[in-house]
Amino acid sequence: MTDENHYRAYLLRLQRGQGQLHWRVTLQNAHTGEVLKFATERALLNHLLDVLSLDLPVDKDASQAPPDGLGSNRV
Repeated sequence: MTDENHYRAYLLRLQRGQGQLHWRVTLQNAHTGEVLKFATERALLNHLLDVLSLDLPVDKDASQAPPDGLGSNRV
């Protein structure tokens, strides 16, 4: 694993005009300068979750079943 996988730095900018429901978001990678634009907060959060999931180690020995009751469809 490289150092890039252990540390992430971003500049987050949020802007919402008067009467607008959602924030417009720009996310700038502090290392590369790359700027990504998102129309909604949800789009930003989905992107960040995707980026973070890429860094998770894969444990091939772990069971795929969720722990006690998590992920069940019970109401």
